[in-house]
Amino acid sequence: YGQFFEGAKVVQCDVCDAKALTETLADIAKENNGIESIISCLASRSGIKKDAYAIDYQATLNCLESGRDESVKARHFVLLSAFCVKNPWLQFQQAKLKFEA
Repeated sequence: YGQFFEGAKVVQCDVCDAKALTETLADIAKENNGIESIISCLASRSGIKKDAYAIDYQATLNCLESGRDESVKARHFVLLSAFCVKNPWLQFQQAKLKFEA
């Protein structure tokens, strides 16, 4: 898969820290003449309520809002969710569904 990621740069940021996330994305946008897409594949590790709402809802919302920020202006936001949120029995399903609403 190497040729598909040629020139890629790994950047670390805490998606739970909205301010730091926006600053990181703004730096990337500035260095690269904008950001085409933000693709969110976030998922909580445990699926319990506290983790689910911190990651599956709030951190995903942070990514969306940071992408919309004037300093970032990402053109697209893609959410990888889960088909099972149609019948939300588990906390992580409820958190993902809340974000999608």
